[in-house]
Amino acid sequence: MNEAQLDWVKQQSWFTRHADVGSNGLCPYIIVNDGERPLMFTSFTKLRAWAHANAHEIAMGMFDEVTFRYRMPDGREGEAFQTNNLDCLMDIYEITPTGRLVRKWMGEETDRPLGDMKYSGMLKLYAEEPGSGEYILEFVDGTLAAINCKGEPGRLIFDHAQFIQS
Repeated sequence: MNEAQLDWVKQQSWFTRHADVGSNGLCPYIIVNDGERPLMFTSFTKLRAWAHANAHEIAMGMFDEVTFRYRMPDGREGEAFQTNNLDCLMDIYEITPTGRLVRKWMGEETDRPLGDMKYSGMLKLYAEEPGSGEYILEFVDGTLAAINCKGEPGRLIFDHAQFIQS
């Protein structure tokens, strides 16, 4: 488990109630007390699989990360967001300058494809800092069409010119 993965675990709402971090000198590990017996995980993938399988019991906040470098209609210059509208397996997605939703990385090896998701529908994004931005993105035929900001009326048409180049 690397530092970024450990940081993710520590940020989960269930962590403070059910888990602790340790190290045996060779690698870090997570100990989870599921109410029956303590479980030790050295593999982030196995921990995520366990957490996903037990999500209903531990009420944890699994999500996916979405990178969207865009000047939002409310003035926020976004980059890192979270969503609960996709697989909620800690995958990493990106919204491209052309408005396409692309899966860039998966936390575990599965038969789910990387690349353009050809996503259509609504996608709710939350800024990683609580209370600092909530948006509903509308995708039509795989391309971002509009953005709704929480607390603001109407929908704003996606404008490629508001994309922030990295």
